[in-house]
Amino acid sequence: MTAAGGYQIEQGRLARERMRFDAVVDQANDAVAGRLETYIAVLRAGAGLFAASQDVSLAEFRAFAERVELTHRYPGIQGIGYSVRVAPGEAEGLIARMRAEGARDFKLQNPDGEVHAIIYLEPLDLRNAVALGFNMHRFPARREAMDRARDTGLPALSGKVELVQEVAKDKQAGFLIYEPVYRGGSVPATLAERREKLQGFVYAPFRAGDLLMSVLPSARRAGLDYAVYDGEPSAATLLYHSSGRFAGESSLAATRTLDIAGRTWTVLYHARDGYERVSDAGLTWAFLGTGTLVTLLIGFI
Repeated sequence: MTAAGGYQIEQGRLARERMRFDAVVDQANDAVAGRLETYIAVLRAGAGLFAASQDVSLAEFRAFAERVELTHRYPGIQGIGYSVRVAPGEAEGLIARMRAEGARDFKLQNPDGEVHAIIYLEPLDLRNAVALGFNMHRFPARREAMDRARDTGLPALSGKVELVQEVAKDKQAGFLIYEPVYRGGSVPATLAERREKLQGFVYAPFRAGDLLMSVLPSARRAGLDYAVYDGEPSAATLLYHSSGRFAGESSLAATRTLDIAGRTWTVLYHARDGYERVSDAGLTWAFLGTGTLVTLLIGFI
């Protein structure tokens, strides 16, 4: 009877511990999804700016970014920018325009193939300044997301990249989200029209570590480690690991997915040492100890 009772109490304890763990995991997963949806809403607002005025100046875009209060209200985002599709023969005119608007050192970087040059990026700090003029379409992970956004008219998340802003030693994996902008303001009805009328992209670059640390501090405080992967888990797809690696085995682990702007992330959660002690584990041992003493006493009598 003592053994059977102890087993039932332990199973109940483990079930409650699992429910508590799953609740923390689901809360963390929802926090990441909610934060990224918020950033997508900001990009849609930026696309609305270009829909209202097809010729947005550097000063107007900067005023928009300042009014949004990007760094104060949206922690974890590296900035908000605009890249324009540069047709053959338009490069010199674009360079002259940007320099006239105050970007005196503006030039096109990697002007090969189809050119989509970053012309605005706010806040224009040291990291972001080096990205001006950068042709994102030249690089496969960026190009796939840009083409998907162009063809669908919807926001598109890129695969894992190293941002051009990674100019310091503490480099992080990164990703970008693109919102397409079309001539005429509205999203064209057909695929051919969307490709022909594409004007550019309002986009946001992210350093994965900065973003996830700002979204999930409560998960770390609750005793969870987590790792986020772009697609299936592997060393090549790892975006961020909260502690570098999972330490040892744990009975509490979970896998969740996040479907964001046409791409799927895999998130692994793992309880750190000490997490499972935040429970009623002592009840099982107290019951077993008491039952054993009663059994010995009855046997003695």
